[in-house]
Amino acid sequence: WRDPLPRPGLRRVLVRAAAAHRTQAALDWLTTILVDADVHTAAMAIETLEAFRHDKKLAAGVKSALERRANGELLERYAQLWGD
Repeated sequence: WRDPLPRPGLRRVLVRAAAAHRTQAALDWLTTILVDADVHTAAMAIETLEAFRHDKKLAAGVKSALERRANGELLERYAQLWGD
């Protein structure tokens, strides 16, 4: 993800494709984005993964990643979309 970093338009495509793939590797990669990517890209991942908020294991992983990152803006976006 970080080397080389895809251009912003491609990032959205990659995030959505990984979410649609739903393999453990894809979800692990998206969790890494929540922790390590820039705020805009991490917010994009939160918004994309929101479609799967009913999955308790995934929801716990997303929340845990965002708590590790400790970014108020991202935590607020998570709460807005995920109802937590």
